[in-house]
Amino acid sequence: MALRGTVKAALAGPLKRAFGALDLDVRDRRRTPAHHFLGLPSRGIRTVLDVGANIGQFAQKALAVFPDARFLCFEPLPTAYGTLATWAAGEPRVTTFNLALGEADGELTFHEHADHPTSSSALRTTAGHATLAPDTVRQRETRVPVRRLDAVLAEPGLSAGPLLLKLDVQGYEAHVLRGALDTLRRADSVITEVCLDPLYDGQATFRDLYDLCTAAGLTYAGNLDQHYGPDGHVAFFDAVFVRT
Repeated sequence: MALRGTVKAALAGPLKRAFGALDLDVRDRRRTPAHHFLGLPSRGIRTVLDVGANIGQFAQKALAVFPDARFLCFEPLPTAYGTLATWAAGEPRVTTFNLALGEADGELTFHEHADHPTSSSALRTTAGHATLAPDTVRQRETRVPVRRLDAVLAEPGLSAGPLLLKLDVQGYEAHVLRGALDTLRRADSVITEVCLDPLYDGQATFRDLYDLCTAAGLTYAGNLDQHYGPDGHVAFFDAVFVRT
């Protein structure tokens, strides 16, 4: 093992310089947020609430990151939910819900992006969104059921702690949190997407989400991932809040 480490260290410098000459940045994967999840795996998470699950991209990766956790995945769009439910049928730790989450129980109009469904939202997109992502122009409206997360989790035994709440709902995050204030107060940690560019009409701001999370006793702990515009500015990112 010592020899292996010595060889790796000896090669690191020349390899970095070689890749640097090709305008490629080489980093130790173990030091990236995509690998260590900002320390969240060490917090003993027992329930992951995957809000805006789409076809299960986050859950499929996070099952290995949180091996002792049960996953509750929420997705309102019928086509995406069908794919999610088919995958989840083979995963005993995953339960799926075909509904949106918001501030009140009922129905809402969802704006489904025909060519880029992962950016679909309960909110209308802005002109700037179409400039950043032209494949979101074709849209159709779909009525979907919506419930408060607090109401869903009122069923006894559905969500044991410590609890991780993950939100990827395209600007609708504050609406979800306002219907989940009890859940937020007992959450151990939160991962929430934050739009900096004006991508959706009425989207949540970082201040909105920061205030809701800190009022529940959570502390901002950094960014898990960032996505950039053509000029390099941060267009949106995944913020992490933890209970300290």
